[in-house]
Amino acid sequence: MEAITYSIASDGFYDELSDFTDTVLTRAREILPSVRPFMLVVDEKRRSENEYLLELMMLGVYWRNYASYAMGTTPQTMALCRQLLRARQIGRIKPVIDKVRGVVHTAGLMRECFTASPDLTLTNMDRLVNWLGASGDFKEESLRLATWRDYLRTQPDVIVTETLHATQRFAQWFETAGANTLGKYTANVNGFRHNVLQHYMYREDIILCSRRESDYHLIMVGAEIMNRGLKNQFQICKERIVLLPACMRPRHHQCQGKVNGHEISCTGCSSQCEIGAIYRKAAGAFEVRVIVHASNFTSALTKWQNQSEVGLVASACILHLFTGGYEMQKLNIPAQCVFLDYCGCKGHWHRDGIPTSVNMQQLFSITHPYKVKTNQANTHQAI
Repeated sequence: MEAITYSIASDGFYDELSDFTDTVLTRAREILPSVRPFMLVVDEKRRSENEYLLELMMLGVYWRNYASYAMGTTPQTMALCRQLLRARQIGRIKPVIDKVRGVVHTAGLMRECFTASPDLTLTNMDRLVNWLGASGDFKEESLRLATWRDYLRTQPDVIVTETLHATQRFAQWFETAGANTLGKYTANVNGFRHNVLQHYMYREDIILCSRRESDYHLIMVGAEIMNRGLKNQFQICKERIVLLPACMRPRHHQCQGKVNGHEISCTGCSSQCEIGAIYRKAAGAFEVRVIVHASNFTSALTKWQNQSEVGLVASACILHLFTGGYEMQKLNIPAQCVFLDYCGCKGHWHRDGIPTSVNMQQLFSITHPYKVKTNQANTHQAI
């Protein structure tokens, strides 16, 4: 089956991504300013230097992709969207709130400013940060960029200007380099975005589903950088748990897993389910749990916060990896992530839903390879 937006169902993807990430980091150090002054003053548990570079990359790419929306959206619309985000936390009215959000997102947040391309100034950066936060699809990213905005407000004008202009130069290079190297994995994104504008009007996920191709490439590289930064902490954990999304289960499958709050513990009940195949191949090396919906992810994580004994491996489609990765970092959870090979959930990407897949070789290389059965073939699926 042809991929909906992206497909990384290739044994060479992760090696190619690793090599490209090295290239990106080298280029970032050449173009972007040093992040060490920022690291000295930021009030948080220290991350790797590359992760702070990633945040400047993010600023440039998101400005390039969403400046027209940020500049075209009124402050009143952004404030309304933030109020709606808070209101949707009340479960019983969430469906109604999301219908309202769909209208506001389509008519308000996606109202473009078609004047001359605006320059990235500190004032305009504030508009971008507010727009990203108001959308609800860049929750953690907007918080990271807000920290940079607050830092830059304390710096001399010349430092601010040099930093913001550098992020724009990097984003221009990254868009071309990403398309040349990773574009074969995201070949259908632009075509799908065209359909979104016709078929996703007034849906609350219109912004998520219309994200640009360079967003995908940024998150691919970003996930690799975050995995590297967290690898040492993860490897010393005594226990591993793999969190997989419910969209990997076959359609109409009656899962026999054990429900525990916001997650389901896999029991390997079906030979047709890839989650069950992972459970059986793990042979007790790690637990396999199913997250029913991405909105439950944060709630499912809280019991593991601020501990060092349990390492989590989370899998999701590309556009959800940034948020999930940053949430695990914020909760101080040793973690690694692996992408779904393609998207296919009924909620966002396909009318009927397509069971998704994960590269088992990559998954098991992250977990406990020495404890895993080695006489079973890799059941990695391709589309």
